[in-house]
Amino acid sequence: MICDQGHAHNHRLPHLHRRGGTHRQTTMPPVNRLAPPCSARIGVFGAHRRRFPPRIDFGRYSTYDIRTFGEDRGVFAKDKWYQDGLKFTCTQCGNCCSGDPGYVWATKEEIRRIAEFLGRPDGRLDKKHLRRVGLHYSLTEKPGGDCVFLTRENGKIGCSIYPVRPLQCRTWPFWNEILRSRESWDSVAQSKCPGMNTGQHYTFVQIETARTKTSW
Repeated sequence: MICDQGHAHNHRLPHLHRRGGTHRQTTMPPVNRLAPPCSARIGVFGAHRRRFPPRIDFGRYSTYDIRTFGEDRGVFAKDKWYQDGLKFTCTQCGNCCSGDPGYVWATKEEIRRIAEFLGRPDGRLDKKHLRRVGLHYSLTEKPGGDCVFLTRENGKIGCSIYPVRPLQCRTWPFWNEILRSRESWDSVAQSKCPGMNTGQHYTFVQIETARTKTSW
């Protein structure tokens, strides 16, 4: 999430339907259907992934802003289990941008920024980099599960669009479904993300800022 060293993180979300190794594009689930708690990227859910997009308030946000909005922004710190803050530092392990299929949602503005970063003045990405899922857009994957922008060079893993990576990537791991309980947080930390619960300390305010952020 908030690593300033340009290294990749897994922020993809699981396919809604995937059978026999093929992907079937579907429409998005009903509004207000929240994702279940995130667990390790084994079994049904993957570390750094959501099964469905978070709830969307269509009265305030674009239908493309499928972000983790805080449904309980008015709750005080004393009501949160992470009121004393949490620790997270990227360990550059590379577990995050490969493996099980998933989604990396991108808004139209983010798509434009990525395209310009790649030297495409028309602001568009081709099917190699972007796919449509219902009414929304997601970055694609390479054969084997790597994010299309994941790089592996000389034993090092990175992100080729790190300066313009989507908000979904930037706010990891401070997502609603991971922060829902201590158990949800620790499940991901223990199974897939060694950077959680170690290193830099984030205050409650910093966590809530990331959790409720809608643009960058």
